[in-house]
Amino acid sequence: MAVNLETIQALRAALHHTPENLALRKHLAELLLEYGDYGDAEKELREALSVAPEDTEIRILLAEAFFQQERQSEALVILEELLHNGDVPADAYMLAAHTYLEVGDAEQSAWCYRKAIEKDPSFYDANLEMRLNIDTDHEMVASTSAEEESRYGSSRRTVRGGDPAPVSAPPSDDRPERTLATFAEVAGLDEAKDAIRRLFLQPIQNDGLHRNRRSTAGGGLLLYGPPGCGKTHIARAIAGESPAAFIAVTPHQIFEGRDSSPERGLHELFEIARQQAPCVLFLDEVDVFGAAREESSGAAARLTSQLLAELDHIFSDNHGVLVLAATNRPWHLDPALLREGRFGHQIYVGPPDATVRHQHLTRLLAGVSPEPLDVRRLVRKTRHFSPAELRAVLERARMARMIPGLTRRSSAIPTLADLLAAVRRMRPAWPDWKSLAREFDWHDRLSNG
Repeated sequence: MAVNLETIQALRAALHHTPENLALRKHLAELLLEYGDYGDAEKELREALSVAPEDTEIRILLAEAFFQQERQSEALVILEELLHNGDVPADAYMLAAHTYLEVGDAEQSAWCYRKAIEKDPSFYDANLEMRLNIDTDHEMVASTSAEEESRYGSSRRTVRGGDPAPVSAPPSDDRPERTLATFAEVAGLDEAKDAIRRLFLQPIQNDGLHRNRRSTAGGGLLLYGPPGCGKTHIARAIAGESPAAFIAVTPHQIFEGRDSSPERGLHELFEIARQQAPCVLFLDEVDVFGAAREESSGAAARLTSQLLAELDHIFSDNHGVLVLAATNRPWHLDPALLREGRFGHQIYVGPPDATVRHQHLTRLLAGVSPEPLDVRRLVRKTRHFSPAELRAVLERARMARMIPGLTRRSSAIPTLADLLAAVRRMRPAWPDWKSLAREFDWHDRLSNG
C-alpha cells in the first residue's frame, strides 16, 4: 500500500498523545523514509535512539536516512560499528554495500553485498552486481558443488570408467564431476539449445570426442547475456547431454588458494581437462581470464595470452576437451578470443519470454499459497526479468509478510498484492545491460542465429 500524508499525520497525532511509544515512532520513521521525507525521518529516529540507543533496527534506519540525504560518511559510522560488533540482519549489509559503492570502495561493497544475500537471497540485485562486475548466481553454483563434494565424497567426481587422473590431484573444486542436468531441465532458451545441438552435441556424438580422433566440433562456445539468465545452468546441461565429465572454473579458483601464478593455475586446469578427456571445461566469468589486452595491466594481459595459448593447443591437437565460457560483459573480452577456432561460436542467453516466464513462475509459486494466484498478471508485470530476479520477487514478497513490529502480518504466505509490490520495488538488469551492449556495439548480436 502506498504511503500517504494522511497516514503520516494520523501517526504524528497518535505520537503526540503517547510520545513514549517507541514502536509507533519507529513505524512513523519507516513511513517517512518510504514517503521520501528523509529529514523528518532522521529527527524521529534520533528521538527514538535517545530512548533505545542499542536498538539495531533504529540504527539501521538512521543510517538509511543519512544515506538518502547523501551523507554517506555519517551512514558508515553507524554501519561499520554494527558490522564490527556482531551479527546484523541482511538489510544492514545491503545498505553498507550501497554506501561503500557511493564512496568508491567497490571491494568492500562487494563483500557486504555477498554477506547480505548469503543471509537472505531475496536481496539479490542484478543491477548492483553489474555495477560491481560480479555474478553471485554463478558463485552460488560453484559453492553448491563444493558442498556436495564434501557431503558425498569423491565418488561424485569419478570420470567414466573410473580411471585415475595421470596428473597430480587438483584442488577438490577443480576435479571433473558428472552432472545430472539436461536440456529438459532448462526452461526456454530453445534457440540457444538448438544452436548448441547443431554446433557441438551432434558432432560430439558422431565423433565420440575421444583423443586422437579429429572432431568436427572445432573451437569453443561463448554464452553471453545479462546476469541471472541461466548461462551456468545451460552449460551444466550441455555436459549432461554428452558423455563427458564437467569441470567448472571460476576466477576465485584461479586467483585465490593457489601457490602458483594465475597463468600457471590456468594451465594446470587445462592439463586436468586433457587428462580427464572426454571433458567439458566451463570457464565462468571468462572476461576476467580474457580481458582485452590493450586495456589491461601486465598481469591481466599475461593471463589473457595464457588463455589464448591454451585454447590454441586444445583445438589444434583435439584433446577431447570442449571449452565453454560465459560472461555478462562480452565487450571486455580480448577480440582475439572471438576468432574462429577459439570462441568463434557465440550464443546469446537473455531474459525469458512470456511463455517461459509463465513456466518459471508456475513452478516457483507451486504450493506457495492455498489460493490461486494470477500468474498471467505477474507474467505481464515481469517483462525482461531474469529467472534469478523472478526468484527474488518471491523471496521479497515472503519477507514483506514477516516485517517485525506493527507491520507484522497474520500470515507469512505472500498474496498477489505482495508479489506485485515486490515487482514494483525491483528493476530488471536487462535495460541497463542492453544500453551497455549498444554502447559497445554488441546490440546487433542479440540473437542466436
